Amino acid sequence: MNKEKFIYLLVLFIAIQPIIDILTTFSIEILNTGATFGLFIRVAYMILSTVFILSQVKQSTLAKKSLYYLITMGIFVVANLIVGYFYKPHFYLFSEVKYIVKTIYAVITFISLLLVFEYFRKNNVEYKKLFLNVFVISSITIGFVMIVSILTKTSLSSYDWTKVGYVGWFYAGNEIGAICAIILPILSYYAISKTSSTKTIYTWIPFVLIGISLVMFGTKVGFLSLIVVLLVTIIILLIAIFLKKNKSIKKNLQLNFGISLFLLISLVISTPFTPIYKNTFAHLSLLGIEFNQADESTSQTETQPNKDSHTDTTINNDQLENLILSSRELFLESYKEFYSQAPLSQKLFGMGYGGNFTQEPKMIEMDYFDIFYSFGILGSVLYFLPFLYTGVIILRYLIHNLGMIFTPKYALLLSSVMLILGIAFLAGHVFTAPAVSIYVAFIFAYLLNDLKSATKQSQ
Repeated sequence: MNKEKFIYLLVLFIAIQPIIDILTTFSIEILNTGATFGLFIRVAYMILSTVFILSQVKQSTLAKKSLYYLITMGIFVVANLIVGYFYKPHFYLFSEVKYIVKTIYAVITFISLLLVFEYFRKNNVEYKKLFLNVFVISSITIGFVMIVSILTKTSLSSYDWTKVGYVGWFYAGNEIGAICAIILPILSYYAISKTSSTKTIYTWIPFVLIGISLVMFGTKVGFLSLIVVLLVTIIILLIAIFLKKNKSIKKNLQLNFGISLFLLISLVISTPFTPIYKNTFAHLSLLGIEFNQADESTSQTETQPNKDSHTDTTINNDQLENLILSSRELFLESYKEFYSQAPLSQKLFGMGYGGNFTQEPKMIEMDYFDIFYSFGILGSVLYFLPFLYTGVIILRYLIHNLGMIFTPKYALLLSSVMLILGIAFLAGHVFTAPAVSIYVAFIFAYLLNDLKSATKQSQ
C-alpha cells in the first residue's frame, strides 16, 4: 500500500464508525464479552495512526514536535500508573490501562489527522468533499439503523427504568447521542451547500435522519443540540441572505432558510409527543415535583370548583442542578473528597481510573473533571495541550478574518466545536470515548487546515 492510499484509509475509517459501534454491541449483548470487536479495531487504528506520525517526522515539523509530545505523554502514563499502584486503595492494572488508552485515543488520532490534512493541503488535494462525504455516509448509516431497529422493535433502550428512549443497535446511549449532536452542524452545512433548487432538497435527508435520531434518544443533550443547530442555521442564513447581492445565490439561501424554519416549527409542534417531553416530567417526579392533570372523571354537574391542577412546582437550586447534570454532581463531590485527601504525587500525576475508590470505580461523566482527577494537574495540562494550541491558532485566524464567522460554513463548523466543548462538560463521553473523540479529532483538524487554506487564498 502506497502512502496516499494509507492516508485515505485513515480518513475513510471514520465513515465506518457506526458499523464498529454495532459490532461492539454484538460483542457485549450476544457474546457477553468486555473485549469487544470495537476495542480491538480502534486500538489497531490508534497504532496505525502512531506509525503514520512517526513516518512523517522527517518531512514535517509538526510531526517532529508531536513525537516529542508523545514521548512526554508516554513518560507521564508510566508515572501515573506507578503513583496509582502505590497510593490507590485498589489498583487494577487492566482497568487503568484500558481507561488511559480510551482517553489518549483522542490525542493520537487528532495529531495524525492534523498531519493527514496538512498533507492534503500541501499537495493541493481537494479534501472538502471527502470531509463532508465521510459525515454523510456515517449519518445515513446511523439513521437507517435507528429507523429499522425501532420499526422492528429490536432497538436497545436509552434508559433502564422510568425514562424512555431508543438507541438503535448502539450500546452506549451517551456516546451515540454525542456523535449525532456534534456532526449535526456539519450535515446542516452539507445540505445548504448542496441544495440549489427544490430538486435537490433530498440533500437534507442526512440532517433529518440524525435529527430524528436525536429526538428518539430521549436525552436532554440530543434534543437541545437539535434546537441549537436549527436556530444557528436559521440565523446564519438570514445574515447570509441580507449580505448576498447575487440573486441566484440569495434564492438558494432563501430556500434553505424555508426548509430549516419548517424543520424547527415541526420539532416544536411535535415536542409534546417526544421521549424528552415524557422524560423531563419523569425526572421532575423523581425529584418530588409533580405535575398532575385535573381529574377528568369529575362530574359535569359538580358545582365545586376544581382544586389546583398541580402541586407545588417550585424548583430549588439543588433540584435544578440535578435536572441538568443527572446526578453527576454527586460523583463530582466524591472526587473532590478523594482529591482533597490525596497525596501531592496524586494531585500532580492523577488518581487514575475511578479515583481513590473504596468499593466500585465510578466516573463523573464530565470529561474535564474526569481527566483532571484521573491525570492530575500535570497530566490534564499535557493532555489538552494539542487542543489548546490548535484552538489558539484557530482563534487567531478568525480574529484576522472576522467576516468568516458570519458565513454558513464557519458558523456551523464553530457550532460543532461549541457543542463538543459543551457536551464534554455537561454529559461527558466526548474526549474519553474513542467512538466520539475520533469525530472530534476530525472536525478540529479539518477546521484548522481549512482556515489556513482560506487565509492563504485571501492574501
